[in-house]
Amino acid sequence: MDQNTILCIARDTVTYLHIKDLLKVHDVILLRAFDIDEVKEILCDFTIDTVLFDASMFPPKEVISIIGAIKKINQPLPVIVLSTHSQSDYKVQCIDAGCNEFLVSPLNTSSFHQILNKYCSTEACMMH
Repeated sequence: MDQNTILCIARDTVTYLHIKDLLKVHDVILLRAFDIDEVKEILCDFTIDTVLFDASMFPPKEVISIIGAIKKINQPLPVIVLSTHSQSDYKVQCIDAGCNEFLVSPLNTSSFHQILNKYCSTEACMMH
């Protein structure tokens, strides 16, 4: 059975390790990018099933730019934004740029898994 490949955009190592730990219950391949150039490179070199974007360490304009770049390369690719910013206007900007889901940190583990299951394309990825 094929594994889903998830691209995690995260500058903060602690957050990345937390996401990696949360994903242990899913059968996925996890790739990491630190900036827009790495995102573009990975999207061109690998088949990505879902993007998890920890936007907390990025300026809002850069977040919008990265989401736009992802959607320009692969429009249907699901983008899940994780952020410590809970302002509704920021969330609307991310959704307008093309993000599919917006989760506020600290993450509700149950919600995180439920949303990830929604975008998993293989049974192996889904948490039971």
